[in-house]
Amino acid sequence: MGFASYFNRDIIALNKRLSSNSDNQIRSILSNHLICIEFDEQITKSREANICIELLIRILCRFYPVITLRSSINEASKYISKLQKLAKSVNSNIEFNDTKKPTLIISAISKSSSQKEIPHIFLGSDGWVAKLSQSQTLTFGDTSNPFGAGMAACIAASNVLRFVFKEQLKQPLDEEVKFSVYDFSRTTDPNISIDEIVLNDVTLVGIGAIGSSTVWTLSKLRKLRGNINLIDHDHVEESNLQRYILLVEKDKKKWKVDIAKKALRQSNLSINPIKNDWAKFVKEFYKEKCSSRIVAVCVDSTEDRVRIQSSLPNKILNAYTDGSRFGISRHPNFNKNVCLACLYVPNAQQRSKLEIIVEELNMKGHEKLIYQYMGTAKRIDHDFLAIFCHKNQISIDQVKEYKNKSFGDFYLEMVCGYKMLEFQEKGQRAEHVDVPLSFQSCMAGLMLAAEIVLESLGVNRENLKDVSQWNVLDKLNEDNPSHYSYIKNVSKQCICGDQDYKEVYELKWGE
Repeated sequence: MGFASYFNRDIIALNKRLSSNSDNQIRSILSNHLICIEFDEQITKSREANICIELLIRILCRFYPVITLRSSINEASKYISKLQKLAKSVNSNIEFNDTKKPTLIISAISKSSSQKEIPHIFLGSDGWVAKLSQSQTLTFGDTSNPFGAGMAACIAASNVLRFVFKEQLKQPLDEEVKFSVYDFSRTTDPNISIDEIVLNDVTLVGIGAIGSSTVWTLSKLRKLRGNINLIDHDHVEESNLQRYILLVEKDKKKWKVDIAKKALRQSNLSINPIKNDWAKFVKEFYKEKCSSRIVAVCVDSTEDRVRIQSSLPNKILNAYTDGSRFGISRHPNFNKNVCLACLYVPNAQQRSKLEIIVEELNMKGHEKLIYQYMGTAKRIDHDFLAIFCHKNQISIDQVKEYKNKSFGDFYLEMVCGYKMLEFQEKGQRAEHVDVPLSFQSCMAGLMLAAEIVLESLGVNRENLKDVSQWNVLDKLNEDNPSHYSYIKNVSKQCICGDQDYKEVYELKWGE
């Protein structure tokens, strides 16, 4: 069966949501489903249809072991072959089954579908607006706008997961959807032209799961110019492929910023790939002045977010995942609006990350050793595994597969997956660490790209609240996505309550 080589990351993601400890059970459920993607002549005429179908392939092939592609157009074989090639680049193990009856059809057609007795998810889009229906065919526009089409693919992927794991998730499917990426409404189609976008001093921090989706979305804009900094200090690990929509298998071991730069190469952007973290970027590139006008943040840690805010960029756009949710927060003015650090100020004293990891790996007394692996690119070796096995009273043969893996991958699969539960009768899975679903990170990155574009166009967003958040495993309704206004934390707990920071921001930006 064609599960991706990095499928263990999906097991971790699903374990958090299904309360299941069984790898075999999850694989069995997936193996019993065949997802079909069908398309018609819209793929030859509509740019939006092309974008939607490409993104569907990039998402679904990371997770489902078998799919089928179907079309009745004259050049069907050419397009199917092209899509299969893309699928194989994402997951070289993927299988295609043209003989078995599908269990679900994702339909990107404008006319009546065949096999009406099979459940369908019909897709369409119109500029900023994503469309989905369980009952009727839909159409795609032919604009240069990728946002509605991309979001339609993401919403479809969410519904597919809820369909396949309906007994475990017990979440209803969306029946009829019209969703505007422009303002999160159900009807708004602003007809704002994005034929030409000028990015003026934009910095994207983190080319991870969210950041790679942001880059992929921006790469679909036909006329993109200006300048952008791409910041990430890491190479691609195999486990990254689970949810980094931009990546394919041959990208392993490449610099993330180099892949992002290549994706944007057909634009007229001036692209500055920076193989460093934010702190070194500020020190070396801006000589500690840090005059970034728009910083788009998609990093993993609270500490990094606070560090970025403390550099006082003009405006910050932040994207994140949390459990089964993703969110966007907007921080247009440090002195007037809620700042990014306000959202992450801890309410109480917290244990360090090292303390938590030591406890969860049951390696008390070896803090210095673990710190060496946490803080460097040092790979898991025999010496580390020997100590881990001694502390947990297991055979080294049980963990030999982890030799030469990164510490992050080792920790996630041990503690957040199911391995430690097998080793320890009373073992518990980590609650503070999560692996997002591929379409979840993709939605966050796509929405962040939309925020960057709208900010670059000078669209007034003052009517939107500070934070917009979406539970991706629940159907769209009046409360999903939800929107929140935060009270500015002007106490000494947050940097925006510090007079020195406020004065420096005003000097830098005149606001």
